[in-house]
Amino acid sequence: MEYTFDELLDITANYLDTIDLMVYFDRGKTNVQDIADRLLADFSNGNLSGMPEALEGNIFKVFDLWDLTVYLRNRYHLHDEIETTYTYWLSKD
Repeated sequence: MEYTFDELLDITANYLDTIDLMVYFDRGKTNVQDIADRLLADFSNGNLSGMPEALEGNIFKVFDLWDLTVYLRNRYHLHDEIETTYTYWLSKD
């Protein structure tokens, strides 16, 4: 079955709603990349089950780090802090 991007976002959010994600938080500030890494590790280790078939075994099929940040912020009524780092590269090839 084919799904739209918006449908896949909803499917992902609905699936995440079934998981207690607070166990992935550290005390104080938690880097969302660390939460994503821990989630992926738990999926890989078979610690989380019941992933919808539409996601094809990839919780981040359509969710990116920003989507996860917004989802967690809204679900747990958190405050976010965004740190932007730019790297400029030059090459003489």
